[in-house]
Amino acid sequence: MRASLGFKTILICVTFFSSLFSLSAFARPQIEISYARPLSSHGPVVLRDGHELAIIKLVLGKPYLKRSSAHKKAYEALVLSADFFEQQFGLKSFDGKNSGIKATVGVGRIALMFPTLKKLKQNAVWATQEERFIFGAGGEFMAGFEDELDVVAHEYTHAVIQHSSQIPLWGESGALVEHFADLFGEMAEQLYRPTQKKWLIGEDILTPATKKNYSEMESRPIHALRDMLNPGDGFDRQPSHYSQVPFEFLDDCVPAIDNDACGVHVMNGIPNRAAALIISQLGWEKVKWIYFNLMTERLKSSYLGHEPKFADYSRELLQLCSENLEAQDCDVVLAALKDVGLR
Repeated sequence: MRASLGFKTILICVTFFSSLFSLSAFARPQIEISYARPLSSHGPVVLRDGHELAIIKLVLGKPYLKRSSAHKKAYEALVLSADFFEQQFGLKSFDGKNSGIKATVGVGRIALMFPTLKKLKQNAVWATQEERFIFGAGGEFMAGFEDELDVVAHEYTHAVIQHSSQIPLWGESGALVEHFADLFGEMAEQLYRPTQKKWLIGEDILTPATKKNYSEMESRPIHALRDMLNPGDGFDRQPSHYSQVPFEFLDDCVPAIDNDACGVHVMNGIPNRAAALIISQLGWEKVKWIYFNLMTERLKSSYLGHEPKFADYSRELLQLCSENLEAQDCDVVLAALKDVGLR
């Protein structure tokens, strides 16, 4: 699994977004959804603040428009992601300034031999330079990224990190970024879509054929892209203990595309499990500000004096716990960190 447009009050009364009825209306950032041109990751805006623009019929054509609801699904998931961070932490948009949110769906529909489009076709990305969310059109292995709230909120968390702690995206630092993105994405889904199975990331983006074929190939059930509580059970098996980290991802690793920037989507399974254990016992409400402060403040390189490592994560997590919770709560946190080899 990379400008401020002003305020607009949106009353959540659009009938095809019935899942939003429980949320109170408040000023939220303007949200624009674009539909990618066939051979591009860009395209014209087709939906703004829940309203389809007339150009959508020219962009997609009536037959395709009847079959495609990706733009509506992306809008709904981004609304929920923005609402999650505002209602839980008072954060207005991903940057705290109520800046507009932009996304493009349907990327890579016709990828042909274009490597970038082929890569984006089965992916969801926060594009750091453009400050835009990109959702691939999907393919034989994965699809439906814009409709998977934990995936959309995962990418939204990347944007929050870029505008707060700016944790580097490689090695143990990058694994912590991916961990926070998984964690806040999962908690948004647990809050707004509680019928989904807990602690599974991307359970609905794997196509039925992918689940079936890989389950048979590996002789084990595969239900999701990642499993936070049991990292070894995901589509891509992850270590659940620091002692299991592959040697090639340790201190001498040089970040590259072919080594996943030194295993950022591999090693994040370790803090993922610790967080799942902690929250399962203490509850989200008790620890949410601890994790938010850890992500946005305490792991800044400017605060630590160096790029954050797992050791910094565990130390600062325990310190925040001691500053905000009772001793017995911190015993739970310590036990979870010991379980994954971080203490």
